[in-house]
Amino acid sequence: MITLGDFWSSNTIDLYLHCRFYKLADPNNGILKKGREAFLTGCHLRTASKSCGQARLLPTEYFVVLLDEDQDDDAMLIGAQFCSDSFSSISLEAVKEGVSYSLYAR
Repeated sequence: MITLGDFWSSNTIDLYLHCRFYKLADPNNGILKKGREAFLTGCHLRTASKSCGQARLLPTEYFVVLLDEDQDDDAMLIGAQFCSDSFSSISLEAVKEGVSYSLYAR
């Protein structure tokens, strides 16, 4: 579970993280750290059956972490993930065979 907040208030809400994002929240190697900006869509709010319980967001598969190329950790991740392919390396035949490409664009 991670705690989400915003810049404009002191309100926070807990999010049950979808299992596909567990590696992102790893305290040693994860990129989900305090102050990280992210977008969530497709969330469902779970409220406790009693009025004293805290509301929480259920997991979503639609989680976008915003990276900043000016931050060293983010720049290394961008380089490792997205700078191995280029537009000139894309082949229609390879795409038809199921090859995927990771591209970095500005």
